[in-house]
This record gives sequence, structure tokens and C-alpha cells, in this order.
Amino acid sequence: MKKLLASISTLLLSFLIVATFILSNSSADTFPIERVIVKNHRVVDADDLDTALKNVTVLQKMKLAVDITNPQDQAQRVATTVLVQNSNGDSVFDTWSEIVLDPTEASTQTFNWIAPIDDGLYTVTFFFWESVDNPTAIAPVTTLEFEVLPVDDTSVNVGTAAEATAFETICSASEDVELGYTISDGKVLESCIDELTPAVFMTIESDNGGQLTVEIPRTMVYSVNQDCESQDLIILVDGEEADAIIENTTFSRIITLDFPSGYNAIEFIGSYTLGENVHQYCGVIYGYDSQYLTPKKQVDRDRSPENVKCNEGLELILKSSNNSPACVKDTTAEKLQERNWSK
Repeated sequence: MKKLLASISTLLLSFLIVATFILSNSSADTFPIERVIVKNHRVVDADDLDTALKNVTVLQKMKLAVDITNPQDQAQRVATTVLVQNSNGDSVFDTWSEIVLDPTEASTQTFNWIAPIDDGLYTVTFFFWESVDNPTAIAPVTTLEFEVLPVDDTSVNVGTAAEATAFETICSASEDVELGYTISDGKVLESCIDELTPAVFMTIESDNGGQLTVEIPRTMVYSVNQDCESQDLIILVDGEEADAIIENTTFSRIITLDFPSGYNAIEFIGSYTLGENVHQYCGVIYGYDSQYLTPKKQVDRDRSPENVKCNEGLELILKSSNNSPACVKDTTAEKLQERNWSK
């Protein structure tokens, strides 16, 4: 999971750094015209856009916001890309939105996010492009810093599971797993995973009942059908279906639920329809926007070349020399077959 996130983040960062370098070294005659005015970039509470925050606590719900105005007498498309990095320069979150502003129109763009489990200093960078397909800068890059603080309330715990008691539990026959979480008025005794189901289990002990917020990676508990369409998770507390608030991010689900007093067994259950092995080809499991993984990634996950799935508009071909798969447009497939590159 960490390798995948690092790979995606590196690609995005490389693209942005190169683009920014080119623009910053352009002459005054060639530098793109500033077509929108951006100001008041800020971190705000999820329910209050007017109050900027200098710091937040781990797993706090918040928004990244920026005000954009189109000063022109014509409409302007704006693609806003947001990149969040930790103090080591590693990307921990990235997203984008694209809007069209009418002449003189102003808009506040907001991006929902939940603070990471790791406290420390973070940097947010906003990029403003002509469009997603045309990354020509139309406003200066803006940055801000904010701090994620550990939870200091003694009634709230943040971390990994405490040692479970010696009797048989829901995790007795499963593999232990570390999860990022916060819990109020209770203690997590153990957390574990059943990769075959797939499901994650937690046991919690509480005198008065409380609330749990836990982040579960999509690769750990996924729920998809054979067409890689996401399905709802099943969440049980002591065998009964529980109400929960689920925040979806690219690589994980952040789940908040209430639990009663006493000893509680909590289950987060994913599913996949019977048939082919969805691990091998579904992009959503690994945080991709595309329906299917690239041919190479499918083969790396033990899918046979002839069974590789291609995204819409592409067809599968196999290279004549080594049987390696590729997904190409039909016109390209014809040309490659004519040249005996593919079978």
C-alpha cells in the first residue's frame, strides 16, 4: 500500500515540479496571463468556512479552501489541484476540481479532507490550470502550512490496539493488524484481518459507551463486483448492523461509529461477487480512478496475459515476441497487427 501511494505521489509531484519549473523560468513575454485572482487560501473546520485554522488534531474533519475570482469579461475554466505533503516532503493527499467561472464571478473552492493519523507540520500547495487536460498556469502557485496535533484529551486514545486479554476473542484465529484510530471513552483491545473474507475485526472495552473513528485502507477491506464497481461495506457491532459515517478517500475509508458500554466485537466486512479474482484487475481496490489496472499491474498480480481486462475504448493485444499484453485503441491495434508486432 505504502509503495503504491509513494509511486502515485512521485508521479504527480514530478509532473507538478516540472511544470512549475518551466513556468517560473519563462520570460515576461511568454509567462501565461494571470486570468483569475486567487486569495484567502486556508484550512477551515468542516462546518465553518470563515474561520481559518492554524492547527488541527489527528483525524479531524476539515476543508482546504481558496477563493477564486474571474476578473475578465468572458468565462474562464479553472482546474484547481491540491497537494498536501508532510514534513519529509512525502505526498499524503492530492485531489482536483474543475469549474467554469462566468465573467466577474467569484467562487470558494473547498476540498474535504480528514487530518492524517500522524501529527506534525504539513504543507498545502494549490495549483491553478487552464484545465485538467491543459495544465497551463493561469494564476500563481500558493502554499500554506498547518500543524496536525496529537489528541491531548485523556478521554481519547490514538494509536494501535492494546494487548488483548487471554480468553478466546473474535481475533483469536486471525492475523493481527495495526490500524490508525481515535476512540473516546473506551479502549481497543485488539484488531485483526481476515484477508479471505475480506474483513477487519476490532474488540473494544468501554465502561460508558463511546465513539470510534478508524481508517481502513481499501486494499485491506474492499467491496466490489466483477465490473469493479464499489459496493457498501457491512459494519456490525456485536452481530447487529450499525449506523456509521463513512468518509471515502482515494486509498482508504475513514469510518466513525458509536458503541455501547461493555465488551464489543466490531466487524468491517467487505465483499466481492463470485467469479474472477478482482484483486488482479480492479483499479478501485488500489486507489486508481480507472476501472481496471494497467496490463502490467494485472500480470504482476498473476493474471494471465490473455485474460487481461482493458478499460473502455481500448482492446487487448499480445506482443508476438514475448506474449506481453497491451491495451490500445482499435486503430492502433490494426497497425500493430499489420506490422506483425502483435498476434
